[in-house]
Amino acid sequence: MDYYKKQSRFTEIRKQAWIIEKIIPDFPFLMRCVKSILIHPIDASRQKVKFDRSKNGLFHAQNTTVERILDFPALQPYLDQNILPLATTPQDRAVLSCDHHALLFASLLRYQGFAVRLKTGFAKYIVKGRLIPHWIVEVYNNKTQNWKWVDPERCIEDLNKSDFLSIEKCWGLFKNEKEEAIPSYSGLKGMQGIKYGLLSQVNCIFKNELLSYEWRLSTYGKEKPEIMKRTYQKLSPEQRSDIEEMAIMLIEPDTNINELWNFYTKHGLTDGIEKPEIA
Repeated sequence: MDYYKKQSRFTEIRKQAWIIEKIIPDFPFLMRCVKSILIHPIDASRQKVKFDRSKNGLFHAQNTTVERILDFPALQPYLDQNILPLATTPQDRAVLSCDHHALLFASLLRYQGFAVRLKTGFAKYIVKGRLIPHWIVEVYNNKTQNWKWVDPERCIEDLNKSDFLSIEKCWGLFKNEKEEAIPSYSGLKGMQGIKYGLLSQVNCIFKNELLSYEWRLSTYGKEKPEIMKRTYQKLSPEQRSDIEEMAIMLIEPDTNINELWNFYTKHGLTDGIEKPEIA
């Protein structure tokens, strides 16, 4: 699991390196640190935080790395105090969603020697009776040799796995349903949303955590892979078959890591990273 203990280019902290010296291996403390830096758009609206809702998606896509998040101007006076959690008010925090909370939390945990990766799917516990698109983290427990699920955005330290429908389980559940019966994901309806979530998940397996945002913006200068560019409806039979196989492999990613890498390279998703050494 050493691979998941190392920072990715998305989670590395450089400019505010003092943070690394101040953190401790205590999940509630680290969640408070995350919440002193970020606020979810729904919470921001409830607390009357002013932000441009029309450009919220753009702001999400522009802040794909922890380093960019920590450059948020309103945070700078508090970062200069070198105290964690930051002494911010809701108005001072960056208005970003669950995926950014997960990214920042993963960064802090990796600096404490934890093996961590991001996970996406649908939460059953945020709105009763509804599936809500959501990102969490999974942390490897060396004693039990399995992955523990944690929700840093909702501050849940030990998430019951029955309360979260991981995206890889959705393919089998929804592929024969009518499009309107499938919950939307990241603003994308039907199987198009599930496909996008699956590609985001395989990015997380190879620590390209928020790469999907960078494919959306031309400012990153990245060529969007064909399997990402095409809508689900326009995928070729081979591409659909590959997506289905990937969804099945993601159920046991540690067992299927080599096959997942073959899918990743075949469809041009690597963004230049080398094949990782994962044991």
